[in-house]
Amino acid sequence: EWCEEFDNTISEKQKAAADGVSETIKRIAQSPANLPGERTLAALAICAKDIMHEDLVWGSPEDSVQESRTKMQQHNTGYLLIGRNGVLEGLVSKSDLAGAVSPYLRPEFAKWRQPQDDATLQIRVKWIMSRHVHTIVHQMPLADIMENMARLQLYALPVTDQQGKVLGVITGFDILKAILTDR
Repeated sequence: EWCEEFDNTISEKQKAAADGVSETIKRIAQSPANLPGERTLAALAICAKDIMHEDLVWGSPEDSVQESRTKMQQHNTGYLLIGRNGVLEGLVSKSDLAGAVSPYLRPEFAKWRQPQDDATLQIRVKWIMSRHVHTIVHQMPLADIMENMARLQLYALPVTDQQGKVLGVITGFDILKAILTDR
């Protein structure tokens, strides 16, 4: 009888201790532990206006590939907004321009260069630009921007205000930088 009572007492103490540890472990597992040096996904709360490039570089649909390449080099950008009077008509990237010119303009193929290869530099941007430009509003959260880029398979999105005026551009690099710096 005494042994049975002792076993019950021990059993109750073990159960209470186990429940206490279990509750503690549950609280630890549910707590948002942010250790020094760890990154959180707080960056996903950032809006487009927080990370967009505001120094916009515009080109005309009538600009040549060469003129557009020069503008991009001068402003150290990979994208050129195409439009007139601040109205967005298209977007062109460095890779769009590279795909439009003859490969024989590259130094490694220079020995096969022909006059018609040089003529590819005079192609008008209106023939190669993306015409249906997807835009995002300046208050769109980073998570939604990332979803749009992934779904649409785009590397740059112009940022607009509610009236459609272009305020900036966000690239995949801007998103990566925001997440890494955890602004």
